[in-house]
Amino acid sequence: MRKIIFLMSLVVFGLTVTPAWAQKAKTKSAAPQNVVDYLKILPKSYSQIITANGNANRLSLIKYDRRKSGFLRLGAKNFMGYAEIALFKKKSGGHLVAVNEYAQNSTCCDGGVAFYEYNKGKWKEVEALPRFSSGDLRTAFHGKTKRQPTDEEMEMQILEMHEPNADEITLTINGIAVYGFRWNGTDFDSGMLYLLDEK
Repeated sequence: MRKIIFLMSLVVFGLTVTPAWAQKAKTKSAAPQNVVDYLKILPKSYSQIITANGNANRLSLIKYDRRKSGFLRLGAKNFMGYAEIALFKKKSGGHLVAVNEYAQNSTCCDGGVAFYEYNKGKWKEVEALPRFSSGDLRTAFHGKTKRQPTDEEMEMQILEMHEPNADEITLTINGIAVYGFRWNGTDFDSGMLYLLDEK
């Protein structure tokens, strides 16, 4: 629910002072304008690296800042891995917010891309990427390498976001790019990269 805030100005010795409570409320209600704004209000539960760092200043986690193109990479000493946040501008207004995280532990790794929409103070997780099967990925891998992936390689799938072309996402298997997704302002177009290369 949008709050209507009445600001009172206090003139003291020729200076206009806005009460601290009003500044805080105004900041809280302002719509996010760039990827850093979204980082500041992203729920902790949406990111392992933010959760791991508790109440630490989130801006201190930024290791790669390309806010003009809507892209951030986060890192921390107490987190083995990284996180990326990218904005995909929607034709209807606002942004689709992608959070890509890759975390390592003593035995394995964990990661993936999740997509969220933010509207008037409320977050909602959405399904954004087109569905694809493991058969699609095996076909795409074969098209790129002329061989079938092993079962172990099929477990090594990573979705990568790119800057400055932050409207693209690539799926790799064991480091080999096999599937591509491109944002068109409404949803993602997808295709096997070896077919795209042949065009």
